[in-house]
Amino acid sequence: MIIKQNQFLGEIPRSGAQVLPDGYAQTAYNMVVKSGELRALHMPKRIHDFDDDRVLRYAQRILSFDGTESLWMGFEDDTTSLIKAPVVNDSYNRHYWTALSHSPLYNTYDRISSGLDAYLLGVPQPTNNFSVVPVGGGTGATRAYTYTFVSEYGEEGPTAGAIVATGDPAQTWDISGMDTTVPDQAERNITGKYLYRTVVGLSGQVDYFRVNTTPIPLATATFSDTLSDASIAANPTLESAEWEAPPEDLDGLVAHPNGFLAGFVGRDVYLSETYRPHAWPAKYKLSVGAPIVALAVYQSSIIVMTSSFVYSLTGTTPAALAFNRIDTPRPCLSRYSVTSLQAGILYASSEGVALANATSVTIATDAIITKDEWQGYFSPQSMRAASDDNAYIALISAREGICIDFSTNPPSMTRFSLIRDYENLLKDSLDDRALLLNADRVYEWNPALGTPLTYVYKTKEYDLGDPVNIGSGRINTQVDIQYAEEPNPEAVEWNIARVAHAPLNPINSAPINGVYPAMDDTPSYDTFPEYKCDVHFGPLFNLDVYSLDPTVTLRVYAFGNRKVEDKLVPINVPFRLPGGFKSSVWAFEVIGVIDIKSISFASTGSELKRG
Repeated sequence: MIIKQNQFLGEIPRSGAQVLPDGYAQTAYNMVVKSGELRALHMPKRIHDFDDDRVLRYAQRILSFDGTESLWMGFEDDTTSLIKAPVVNDSYNRHYWTALSHSPLYNTYDRISSGLDAYLLGVPQPTNNFSVVPVGGGTGATRAYTYTFVSEYGEEGPTAGAIVATGDPAQTWDISGMDTTVPDQAERNITGKYLYRTVVGLSGQVDYFRVNTTPIPLATATFSDTLSDASIAANPTLESAEWEAPPEDLDGLVAHPNGFLAGFVGRDVYLSETYRPHAWPAKYKLSVGAPIVALAVYQSSIIVMTSSFVYSLTGTTPAALAFNRIDTPRPCLSRYSVTSLQAGILYASSEGVALANATSVTIATDAIITKDEWQGYFSPQSMRAASDDNAYIALISAREGICIDFSTNPPSMTRFSLIRDYENLLKDSLDDRALLLNADRVYEWNPALGTPLTYVYKTKEYDLGDPVNIGSGRINTQVDIQYAEEPNPEAVEWNIARVAHAPLNPINSAPINGVYPAMDDTPSYDTFPEYKCDVHFGPLFNLDVYSLDPTVTLRVYAFGNRKVEDKLVPINVPFRLPGGFKSSVWAFEVIGVIDIKSISFASTGSELKRG
């Protein structure tokens, strides 16, 4: 009897140990599923240190205008949403962000790089009752005047109330009493004003045209208008009459690919003007039937996830979005669980990981996880997630998580255990990679050629029908394995500090560097030092991959789930297993860091060789 497995996939929690499909596991810890081989997940790699002693819960990297430089932005509020300006070739390279702890903000790359404070987003409305006086009187023309504030970047706000006057069009019209300050002036970049007046067109239509092509300085309250209708008719017309600043508590900022932004407050979705991220007309506001949890963009749709139903807003302009409520209620349990794949938007729902698009919401994990398992074991209410290579990666606690790979059918789930507490798991907005945050440091998830973490992989239960003895086995690996040239320095640092601190592994077996200490003298895996190591995988990091004679630990289970062997075994050569008994049900657990192509087991060595 020969048992051979040459495909290593993840878990299907809803399936029993004996009915798992071939290749799927009872336990799959710290492994990746992409190749079909058993490959270790790599230890997160530190890629940036803010060096400012803050505990950051959100971070992103932004690029300079020409793309030759970059810098990191870090935030203590994990509700932060940061986007680049949707303006094509924005020479100011502005970035916009919202968070529940402050009003919407924006800043330029150069100002961010120089450490200068951000500006409040939006341009306020003038409030003063200005006046218009035609010099010399007369009754030749009736005009309406109004004005707007304008920022250094050309951002224009809503108008003051209109003032109507009648006078001689050939004379000077004096405007006075315009505002010379704005609310929260120190937090804004308002530098001037544009004055507008009405002109009657040939067909009788009346439009406001800009009078001054160069802004009136903010500190100036007066203007003398001597221009004829013909001379200003070529100037820009008024666009911003209905433009408003966004709500102060705007949340969940996202960018539509057609150049407008969206955010939410309570049950209301707010939209900006196209390519005008400072302008949020009230007429674009849309309301849904339940409190909004998060927004996401998929193709030309804004997906609105609420505490009940999912809605979609589909179209190319904020004035003409098709509004759709998807009929099956699929509540979003965690705003931090939202991420995207090519097939749609993923988030933690009450029944599993939901997949949403403009017309439907399905439970993408329905084939592998039951609703009870999902809610009982995976903490969807606090889940934080990002996508990576067609997989949904989620923290379910500060250092424990799951990875659901959708490249297999059915999807397969692996679990992971990391060495430190992480505040958040994010998607890098510039590179296709997931990020982890720990205090004021940024880590890359599963870096290429990284230090492997110790995997634990337990196969399905093989029911052979008749009782047999499995007396021989072989574990095959690649000849050329690519890892980092040296282990992660933090893994080495942990091992050195741990060995120096106290005898190792005084819990289940003899220590390797001394005698048993009192239990209180053993460093806690949760507090020593800042690095953490899960006792399930041992007190030290397994750096066996860097040795000349690597091995793996093999545990053999018979009679259902009775462990009959637990030992180190070599790779690429046969080894013996204990005899003297027979079982019809067998399972095998492999623990190590070496990439494995296949495992084979048989009753005898000759049978194994023939297989």
